[in-house]
Amino acid sequence: MNILINAYTLTTGGGKRILMDFIYNIENININIDINIKFYFYVPNILDYSDIKNPNMYFFELPKLFKKKIMQPFVKYYFNYNIKKYNIDKIFSMGNIALQTIKPQLLLLHWAYAVYPEKDIWEKMDFKSFINRKLRLYLFKTNLKYATCVVLQTKNIEKRLKLLYKVNNTIVIPNSVDHHYDLNDDSYTYSFPEGKKLLYLTHFYTHKNLEILIPLAKIIKKESYDYKIIITIEENQHYLAKKFLKDIRTYQLESIICNIGPVTFSAISSLYKQCDALIMPTLLESFGLTYIEAMYFNLPILTSDRDFAHDVCKDSAYYFDPLDELSILNAIDNLFLNKNLMKEKLKVYPSILKSFGTNKDVAKKYIDVMIKL
Repeated sequence: MNILINAYTLTTGGGKRILMDFIYNIENININIDINIKFYFYVPNILDYSDIKNPNMYFFELPKLFKKKIMQPFVKYYFNYNIKKYNIDKIFSMGNIALQTIKPQLLLLHWAYAVYPEKDIWEKMDFKSFINRKLRLYLFKTNLKYATCVVLQTKNIEKRLKLLYKVNNTIVIPNSVDHHYDLNDDSYTYSFPEGKKLLYLTHFYTHKNLEILIPLAKIIKKESYDYKIIITIEENQHYLAKKFLKDIRTYQLESIICNIGPVTFSAISSLYKQCDALIMPTLLESFGLTYIEAMYFNLPILTSDRDFAHDVCKDSAYYFDPLDELSILNAIDNLFLNKNLMKEKLKVYPSILKSFGTNKDVAKKYIDVMIKL
């Protein structure tokens, strides 16, 4: 069986992490079926996977011409040519948009905008992001009919998908975090200021609601609270990222908001272990891998009082209104002033993590579903 893995758009964040976990766990999966499977991976950058020498795994990168956004409607011709060339039997599209092909296809949806039409989410973004996401939403809707089965990461997203698009061919396979190949290096030391360190590990996206940290930091500074907010933003991630970082300097909030820039996968373990809590005032998530990473490192979780957060974190998190800095501050105070409550919430972590299984379990479920398509 020849399986084409359509993952050429997974360049950053959770999407890239899902792809890397899948690749690194394939070799350790025992597939209980007498069949030889060859995987043809289409990835953003072939050099990222040059160390993989599995004879049943082939890696390809799209020609530069097809990487341009304006060429996205024509990518189907490139893939259909290669589907014939490599005698592909089945497709696994990991980047939210199905390929236009009659081959059996598994589609992984981890782009929350596809199922969140709420105005407070779409009206918040800038015009350029709005247009780009509307075009992406159009492609998602148009190509959804080509998916034989859709994989969702939570029951919440599955419920929303079925309600909005009347889709029935779905299956829930949650994310997982276990002994990652890159989550156990403690060699990185960060020069953080003294105080309770609240980590927001994220790329800059408008739905991440980073701007609320400005009024929050103003209050923290004015009242001399012992809280520090650690962020991982770079100016070139979004044109609004540059404005956000400039605002931190303009309002002289560098002593409260500490920006360490993007963090490599190998440094994540050290980062979590040097912080006191995770803070996520995000407006939407398809899953929120950072939630379970925080659980893995036993960090308390402060996050938005929204359905996606409750689906993953259950009763283990401290919830707040992500659009109200006073609500966020009250949640932070509640965390650090009530040690007994914190201990009770941390006790829930093992059972939640166990329910997600391991990365190897997730990879095996993907393959089992593909075999049965």
